[in-house]
Amino acid sequence: MDYNESVYYKELSSKCGVPEKTIFETFNKYYNEIFTSKISQREFIKRVSNDIGIKCKNLSFEDYFIKTARANSGLIKFIKKLRGRYKIALFTNVSRKRYNHSMYLLKKDTFDYVFASCFTKLKKPDIDAYEYVLRKCKVKPNEALFIDDLRANVAQARMLGLNAILFKDNEQIKKEISKTLMEIG
Repeated sequence: MDYNESVYYKELSSKCGVPEKTIFETFNKYYNEIFTSKISQREFIKRVSNDIGIKCKNLSFEDYFIKTARANSGLIKFIKKLRGRYKIALFTNVSRKRYNHSMYLLKKDTFDYVFASCFTKLKKPDIDAYEYVLRKCKVKPNEALFIDDLRANVAQARMLGLNAILFKDNEQIKKEISKTLMEIG
């Protein structure tokens, strides 16, 4: 997915006069709960708006995602070429509303497996989440290739013995995927 949450924080900061850092920290405070479906979207928005001191209607958190998130079509085409030779799994931290929109954009048939934190109740970078995905895909850590755009998630995967790559851009990731898959065999 092409989506930059920090742009949302910046826009909300400008709109509501709340420091961007405060918004970021407050959202992160509740992400685990919304991404693992422990609280509803309504409760998430209520808690964030109370903590920040702004009206709920100003947040439009999920609406912003739906309006601005785009499928990374170049990467999806590349992934589809790998399907059949390799098991392809999507492992994502996501709320239910974002999941529905993401599956609409990405086309669920791109993947052999989809693991969304809102359904598994497990979230990266928790060790249990990685172990769950490996178990369900029936692969050993050294047989898996994990890609993420967050350093903490990549670091945790490497600690567990997975081959892991930090996503920077399409060209970089395509080269590193091809190289790593040749090494794995």
